[in-house]
Amino acid sequence: MFRDGRLIVFLFTLILAQNTHAESLRLAVAANFKSTLTSLVDAYQTSRPSDIEIIPGSTGALTAQIIQGAPFHILFAADHLRPEELERRSLSRTRDTYAMGQLVFWTPGAVPKLDTFASPIAVANPRHAPYGLAAQQVLAKLKPTARLVYGNNVAQAFTFVQTGNVAGGFVSLAQVRDQNIPTEHYWLVPKRYHAPVTQQFVVMKNAPESADLFADWLMSPEAERLISDAGYLINTMGEHD
Repeated sequence: MFRDGRLIVFLFTLILAQNTHAESLRLAVAANFKSTLTSLVDAYQTSRPSDIEIIPGSTGALTAQIIQGAPFHILFAADHLRPEELERRSLSRTRDTYAMGQLVFWTPGAVPKLDTFASPIAVANPRHAPYGLAAQQVLAKLKPTARLVYGNNVAQAFTFVQTGNVAGGFVSLAQVRDQNIPTEHYWLVPKRYHAPVTQQFVVMKNAPESADLFADWLMSPEAERLISDAGYLINTMGEHD
C-alpha cells in the first residue's frame, strides 16, 4: 500500500511538472521592446500567474534562430518583414501589428543637430535591426559626415552612447523615455525621413494555448496604454510629419 501511495505521488508530481512546463512561455523580443515587454508581462501576471521567459536580441538574429528550430513561442519583431517570412514558411499561426516604432537621434547633454554632426554616430546593424535600417535611410537623406559605429542591435547602439564611446546615436524613443532622458537631448526623427517601423508579433505554430491568451491580451486597452506610454504609436493615426 505504501508503495502504491508513493507511486501515486510520483505520478502526480510528474504530471504537475509537465503541465507547468507546457504553460511556460518563451517570448523572443527585439531589443528596443524588451523593457516595454517586461512591463507588459508584469501587468499580465498580476491577475494571471504564469511562467514567462523573455529572450532579447536583434530581429534578424532571433528570426534566424526560429528558422533553425529555436523553441520560442512568440516573436516580437521590430518590423513586419520577418514575421511575414515566418508566416510564408508556415512556422506561425498568428501575425499582428502591436506597435509603430519611433526613431530618435540622441546626443547626451547637447541639442542634437544631425546635419552638422561630425563625431561618430552609433547605429544598429541595418542587416539585422529595423531601427538600424530606418537610421540608414535617414542618413542617406541628410548625409552627415560623421563616421558610423555599428551595434548588433539598437540596445547596443544605445549602450555605445550611454557609456560615452560615441557622442550620439540612433535609438528608439522608448529607450530614451525608459531612461528619463530630457527631450532637449534627442531629436524625434520625422516619419518622412524613413519607412514606417511597423512592429509585428507572431505566435509560433506549435506554441501552447497560453501564447494565444497573451497575444489576445496585448490588444486590450490596458496593454495598449502601456505600449503607448512607453513611446510607441498604436496605429498610424497622429504620426508626426
